[in-house]
Parts: sequence; C-alpha cells; structure tokens
Amino acid sequence: MTDDSQKIGPFSDNPIMIGYDNRLFDFDSELGYVFPNDKIVGLKGFVDFASKIAELKKRERKYLVLNLGDSATSGWNSDKVYKGCPDPTAALFSYKTYSDILAEKFDVEVVNLGVPGYTTYQAKKELAKILKFLAQEKIYTDYITIYLGNNDCTYNGLEDKARIDYKAVSDGEVLARVLEKDFRKNYDEILSIIAEYGATPIVLVPASNFKWQPGLRSKKYPEELERQRHEIGNGKIKRLFGEAEVAYQSSDYEMALEKDLLLPRIKKSYKSALSSLPQNILSIDTQNLVQTENDFVDYCHPGESVNERIAEAISRMLTKKNTTYAGKIVEQDLPADTYTLY
Repeated sequence: MTDDSQKIGPFSDNPIMIGYDNRLFDFDSELGYVFPNDKIVGLKGFVDFASKIAELKKRERKYLVLNLGDSATSGWNSDKVYKGCPDPTAALFSYKTYSDILAEKFDVEVVNLGVPGYTTYQAKKELAKILKFLAQEKIYTDYITIYLGNNDCTYNGLEDKARIDYKAVSDGEVLARVLEKDFRKNYDEILSIIAEYGATPIVLVPASNFKWQPGLRSKKYPEELERQRHEIGNGKIKRLFGEAEVAYQSSDYEMALEKDLLLPRIKKSYKSALSSLPQNILSIDTQNLVQTENDFVDYCHPGESVNERIAEAISRMLTKKNTTYAGKIVEQDLPADTYTLY
C-alpha cells in the first residue's frame, strides 16, 4: 500500500490525468483528500467554510441548496493547467458554475460542495459530515443536488474503497475507481443520508461530451497525450484505449467514449444505474440541456451556458422548505461527564 503522501489527489495510477495537481489538496484520512484549510469553492475564489456558516446563520433565505459533486460542480477548465503549472488553482474559477448562477440569478442560498475528482464513495462520506455539522448549528438544508459519476467509472490502479480505506479489493476484474454495483449502492446511501436530514434530493445525471478525442485532457496541450500513451501500464486499459481511438476515427463517438477509461466521462451503464432510482426522486438529465459539444469546456465539464440551463432547471424544482426539524430538536441535557455502558 502506498504511503499517505502518494494517496493525495484523485488519480495515482492514471497517466492521462496529470491536470489534477496534488498541490491543490491536503491529505485527509477519511475522504482521501480535501481542499486545504477547510475551504470550499466560491464565485471568484475559495471561501472559508466557517465564514460561510456564519453567513447562513445571519441571512433570511427562501431555500438553502447544497450542490454535491465533482469538478463539474466546482468548475474546471483543463486548458488552464499543464504539468508544471505554477498555479494549482488555475483550472478553477474561470467561468460561472450552476451554484454561482443559482445564487446570483435566482436568489437561492447555495453551498458549493464540488471537489475535483470526487466519486460517490467520497461524496457520501463528505455529505454525512457536512449535514451533521449543519444540523448541530441549527442550519437545515432544503435541497441537495447530486452531480457524480464521471470519476467513478474512470481507471485507477486501486478502487477508492481500497485506496482510501484499505478495504479488500473487489473480486473479479477491477478497472474503475468505483465498480458499477458499488456506484448504485453509494448513490442509495447518499439518498438515505439526505432523507435522514429531511432535505429533498435532486439527481443531476451527468452529461457526456461524445465528440472528444479519447485520452485528450486538453486541446491546448495535445502533446501531453503523445507522452502519456506510453505510460499506460495496464494491458487491458491500453488495448481498450487503442480500440477507443479507432472508434473515434470512425466517428463512432459513443463507442469511443465507452472504451476510453482514462478520461473521466460517465459510461452508459452508470447512467442506466441512475435511471432505476425511485420514481419519486427529482431528476434532471443534463444531457438534454446540451445543444452542441461546444457547450462543454473540455472533455466533460459543462460550460457556463449549460450551467445557466442547469440552474434554471433546478430553480423550477424548488417548491418546499425542510420542515422535518420543526419542533423535533431534542437538546442534550446530560452532564458533560456522564457516560453509559449501552
């Protein structure tokens, strides 16, 4: 098992994903990695989470929305970073996220919980911590949007559960950070956590940028791909990548995407897993909001125009407050030194 310093960041064995700079993160034993100093993404830069909580306590708001997700939620522009880039935050804050637009245009109180590279495995643990903390502060979330899946089905040398928590590797062939069966299980756990805190979930099914060359992280730095294709160590991943390139050259973009396990682009089977969620769960298929491939910033991140449409679609679903906690708060009245054996 690698030491902790090697485990920082979302990808440790995927040579294509050099755009993620580990200087952007701090190691975290529970989540794998986090933004340093208790920061979250804001409109123009990082925001101190404690300061955000203080703001939430002061403001009268119609709705409080948490946006749980990965780099599609935090915002990310792969043309802004390269190997050796002096600014590890360069890929962030280059356009408005749907969190930004919800707050600005629809007067919704928003907390952007997007972290680049996060999978459902990390997000479910992050959400439980955040909601517990907010409840302790008597801040109750009305809606939680979920945009996850691109990273789950992407290749890395170890599954997240093994890499982060040292759990046993799944039986059989393992080519993804989160196997499909675990993806659905994690999603169910996320929905269960949200229900326990009385919030309403809104599933954002990730959009796919089909017309994108396999393995190409950035069109601005295409030479990276030539260097990195020789660093693919897993034989099956390398073979599938070759088939993806052939399919792309034949304009079979869907097949190219399915066989390219190196770039974080959600696969059809993972999307299908979301289609079987309970019918009463609010859902937005963001693919329906994409008009052309130019709506993406790069291989998977929706640009500002799509984020406008996502924010509008979310705003139309905001109709009720979280009233679960009304009259149900039980204050702890035991002395501080009291303990029990059961």
